[in-house]
Amino acid sequence: MENFKQDSHNLNQNFTQENKLVQQQKFKAGPGNSQKNWENNKQVIIDAGYLPEIIVSSKRNHIQEYIKNIKKEQLQQFTGIIIFSGDGLPHEVINGLMNRVDRKELVDIGICPVPSGSGNAFAQELNTRANLQNSIVSSLFNFIKGKKQKMDLIQLLLDQNKIVYSFLSLNFSYVADIDINSEFLRCLGGTRFDIYGTYRALIQKGENAKLSLKESENIDNNNEKTNETQQQIFKQENIFQGKFKYLQFNNISYLSESCRSAPFSQINDGKIDVQFLLNCSYCNFVNMALKFTSGKQFDKKTQQTVVDQLQHKFVEEFELECENKDTLISVDGEKFLVKTVKGKIMPLAFSVFCIQ
Repeated sequence: MENFKQDSHNLNQNFTQENKLVQQQKFKAGPGNSQKNWENNKQVIIDAGYLPEIIVSSKRNHIQEYIKNIKKEQLQQFTGIIIFSGDGLPHEVINGLMNRVDRKELVDIGICPVPSGSGNAFAQELNTRANLQNSIVSSLFNFIKGKKQKMDLIQLLLDQNKIVYSFLSLNFSYVADIDINSEFLRCLGGTRFDIYGTYRALIQKGENAKLSLKESENIDNNNEKTNETQQQIFKQENIFQGKFKYLQFNNISYLSESCRSAPFSQINDGKIDVQFLLNCSYCNFVNMALKFTSGKQFDKKTQQTVVDQLQHKFVEEFELECENKDTLISVDGEKFLVKTVKGKIMPLAFSVFCIQ
């Protein structure tokens, strides 16, 4: 019998062979489905040979601190972490793991998100990759089958040298506004993004910033002018400056369960998918807002943009310098206020349960 751990905003389960621990849970977020979904589906996992040990989350960032500080020997007992939640708790779990000094020794501990929140992009991404419908049963099927895939992360350096890790996306301007400022509609689930997004598409705002993108290009190893220290690739930097009404840095293709805004992004492609509208017209922005949730801002055959002024890049590094201090960004749905943020891809940084 193997070991795993299940966490949620309402409930957090460690599965071992012999121990069970129960604590009270007071922290609640999203539509409040996490505990109900766990109770309705726990027998499937128990029947597969797992005995739950329950550890309850009591407040925001509790799980991040728990994962960060638990003894390595105890954490290594578990082959995986099952998360009954939206996308907020996976962010805590991953940042807890990545902030450990021994993180490279724990890279094979698999993570399995189970859709129970208002976003559910992580679960949707893995179930789509596995050619499964996004559901609790599909996610548990991915876990029980036991096959793991390595997945990229984006490492972010914020002001005051604060480091944050993103498995999903960093959003600026329009999408960050929707992500964070629609919180008062959270009780509506994913519908909140559609309602607030429509409002913000009509009443437009933008943020002034300077964006630097670094993308790798192949070089000719047979060229005598090539410096040996350049090895096989070099970084080309492109700079864009002005008013951004739309700017996304994507690590996976889904932004939420119903929004696949980066259809060409893969979990392990070693690239950050960047999309932006710079100094764009009112109508072009409305056109983008109508298309991006379904990925229709691209021609699927040519992978070219079909929205005027929309730019699309695949990069390994970026830097965003905002005109204003304390500018709003969202990272995996979490709120941050920044002046400058630097990002770089971390290839194959952690493991997820996914059958293919």
